[in-house]
Amino acid sequence: MDRVSDVFESLLNNPTIEESLQERIFTFGVKNNQALVVRLAKHKDLKPSVDGKIRATGSAEILAAWASRSDRTLDEIKNLIAEERRGTVLEQLAANTEIGIEAIKQLSEVSSQNVMFQLLENISTPEDVKKEVITKLSGVFRKNSYDSKRRFVDIIKKNPSLASSVLASSMTDNVYSLIFETTANLAVEDQLKLVYLIKSSLEKELEDYQEGWRISTMINSLTATLSNTDCRDAIRDEYPVTHNNSSIQSALKELSHKVSLYDNNVSEKLAEQAACDDIATTSALIARVITGTVKDFQEQTCSILFSNHTITPADTAKLLSYRRYKTEWDKVINRKDIVAIFVELLTTDPAVSGELLSHIREKNLRTEMIEQTLEVSRKNSLNLPSWFRKITEMYDYIDKVPMSFIDHHTLGSYPKVRKWYDEKIIDRLQGDNQKWELFATFSQKFEGTLDELLNTIDSLAV
Repeated sequence: MDRVSDVFESLLNNPTIEESLQERIFTFGVKNNQALVVRLAKHKDLKPSVDGKIRATGSAEILAAWASRSDRTLDEIKNLIAEERRGTVLEQLAANTEIGIEAIKQLSEVSSQNVMFQLLENISTPEDVKKEVITKLSGVFRKNSYDSKRRFVDIIKKNPSLASSVLASSMTDNVYSLIFETTANLAVEDQLKLVYLIKSSLEKELEDYQEGWRISTMINSLTATLSNTDCRDAIRDEYPVTHNNSSIQSALKELSHKVSLYDNNVSEKLAEQAACDDIATTSALIARVITGTVKDFQEQTCSILFSNHTITPADTAKLLSYRRYKTEWDKVINRKDIVAIFVELLTTDPAVSGELLSHIREKNLRTEMIEQTLEVSRKNSLNLPSWFRKITEMYDYIDKVPMSFIDHHTLGSYPKVRKWYDEKIIDRLQGDNQKWELFATFSQKFEGTLDELLNTIDSLAV
């Protein structure tokens, strides 16, 4: 920070500031450091003349600070929003958590979808205002960009109570599809509404392939509602058994199958087996999962298994290998036997062991796992995993790795390793021709570390 800014930052800590100094802070800040003007805009002793100048600035951040003052009148807020034509400014105002309830209410009347999104994501926006905004957005949201769709879905998932407002709105086709992606997060009554929404779509014949695929995707999402007895009853009693569209027909058949599974408590039985402390039972269940015998409720079953700390490291490692791309890593990392699981993977699935290590942030735990990697590789005469070259700590352990690891690729890709390698060899062998010949003879197939090779050469040299 420059010295002028430092002085002004200090002055802004005072409860009162002379008007001339406020003018000076404003003039300097606008040109050199807008953060000063943001602080000045929030100052309790802000003078009317300076307040007017701040209002006239073009900075969205400064205007947001100006609007967030507790003494700002409703008319001032209304005028600011009515006069402002720049979307980015209104969006920043809507995203500001300190802007105040009146400003939020005024912004909720703006038709910009980006402003609506910001208000829905703003933790300061009251629930009743969010419901009004989501209702309005649901009737106009037609954007096809992936990011915009994900944003809409994430808002509902984080605040499921908004779903009722969405379902009561005049939803666009976009919203109609997206709301089904939040099925698992919704309250029971809203899940039942989704069941009946699809029912109306199933009452007519449909030839269009894409529309059939879209509806079949929605039907598949209803699996998340099946723990709800009312939803199962509605599906069983009111959904057609057949449909002229092949995609919908297939989805209906699968849904009916899952309803019967829930009726027979299959998911509860699997959950009970996955959570039990009998090693033989959980081991047998994991074997069934890996061989593909457990096709229904696999996500839920595996989630419970990863949380069951009585399962052996060997069985957990098997499950990790099978679920590599769908693993709930947080549950795995929190296990007390994480190192033992890692060691098991080093010999059974080195690639997954590296993926596990990549999720570890705690320094001491990473150190222990890296040292175990070296120990297991040496003990079992295994090559170090390829991922070892990519870890940030690699250079710290270069004097402990076997010579086979220090190949042309490593030496060519890591200048620090090259420098260490060359200097150590030259320092130890120096001008002794015999030692250089011994080095040339043993270095290609030597299984120990560089230091061990050099010590061996020293002991053989006459």
